[in-house]
Amino acid sequence: MCTVLFIPVPDKIILVSLRDESPERQRALHPQLFNGNNMLSLYPQDQSAGGTWVGANHKGTIIILLNGGFVCHKRRSSYAKSRGLIVTELLSAIEPVSAWAHLDLSDIEPHTLVVWHNKQLFHLTWDGTASYVIEKDKSTGHIWSSSTLYDEKASLIRKQWFDDWMKYAESYDSQKLLEFFCASGDTHSGFIINRNEVVKTLSMSFIEAKENEISYRYHDLATDEITNHLLKISAPITWP
Repeated sequence: MCTVLFIPVPDKIILVSLRDESPERQRALHPQLFNGNNMLSLYPQDQSAGGTWVGANHKGTIIILLNGGFVCHKRRSSYAKSRGLIVTELLSAIEPVSAWAHLDLSDIEPHTLVVWHNKQLFHLTWDGTASYVIEKDKSTGHIWSSSTLYDEKASLIRKQWFDDWMKYAESYDSQKLLEFFCASGDTHSGFIINRNEVVKTLSMSFIEAKENEISYRYHDLATDEITNHLLKISAPITWP
């Protein structure tokens, strides 16, 4: 929800999501399968609003939510719908990027979605005024930082940390990622944060998409509980 990584490696891609949230918020349910619009989806569920911040479906689509658009916005007292519910709707859509682009977002809080669909990587942003669909280079690593928690300076520092780590990393498994996240020691603007128990990193989602399956490792950082899930892709992806 607040930090997203994209890492391409031979024969698969990796997407990682760190969720920064109030520890007072009702704890999210660990990933489980949902069936909507004849689409089988796997995602953790936010019990407060019923949506999710990260999920995948059996067609190979992966969607991850970040709060905010390009810059931090002034939050209104209420909105028509939780952004997490948009993620669950798009996971049930055949063409999620097109579906999002045609949504009426006028009464939805600004947000950014990282979408892996049909072997393409997209960055979708609603800034409260206009929507933007940006295709990203899938051959290189990317990092996104939520604009609601990380200003431009912090985002650039985090990007430099990530770029430097990518140059020398020998492997990209979930344990190596967690070690990297903890290495900065910066609990305010680093990766694993704790801002006086008001906002802290509550979970890490580590998703690998291969030719015919998606594996999802969910690490609840509050309880240190880890669950592993596998989702078969019904329409196999052929890597170039």
